[in-house]
Amino acid sequence: MLPHGLIVSCQIPAQSPLHNKASTAVLAMAAESGGAVAIRAEGFDSIKAIKEVVSIPVIGLIKTRGVESGVYINSTLSEIQMCIDAGSDFIAIDATGRSRAGFTDLAEFVGAIKELTDTQIIGDVSNVEEGKLAADSGISILATTLSGYTSNSSKALPDLELVTSLVKLNAGPVIAEGGYRDLADCKEAFDLGAHAICIGTAITDPWNSTKYYVDGLVEKYAK
Repeated sequence: MLPHGLIVSCQIPAQSPLHNKASTAVLAMAAESGGAVAIRAEGFDSIKAIKEVVSIPVIGLIKTRGVESGVYINSTLSEIQMCIDAGSDFIAIDATGRSRAGFTDLAEFVGAIKELTDTQIIGDVSNVEEGKLAADSGISILATTLSGYTSNSSKALPDLELVTSLVKLNAGPVIAEGGYRDLADCKEAFDLGAHAICIGTAITDPWNSTKYYVDGLVEKYAK
């Protein structure tokens, strides 16, 4: 069962000096020490390194850039297998319904995953229609991760409206993820029925967090 509480995403962009498996493992340890109930991690090496140092569940994913359909979160069965081999307790997949090579639809891909492993699947979606599709395809945990990353989703993050809509589906636990920096937004998401909140950049990426504040301040206040 997915724990109730704060999930911390330990994914560091290539531009950051912290971009290596040792750093992500230390960040995961710090997150667990601070009270995180799970870690979201990307890449075989990082997942494996994190699993060796934390006792809380790890949500694993592999990102493959340049996929024509836009699907890049665990887009193939080989990536699912890599997550399993690295020790993932949960597997996140793009559940937007966009096409994947070798599969006619999301339900077929989910079915193939379930033949491969009994590891629970988390469906990353960008709108409520995708949430319905994911639930109908056999996914019992939904996350708002991809809101703002597709052409038919909200550009205003965090997407609290999507949290509300997914909760109303009654399809299983909902993870509120994407753009959560303010404690008030986190509290509201829980009040709306979210089972967990997933925060990444605001906690584990000082390079990106610094850039966020600099970009917001430098033009007017720091010339």
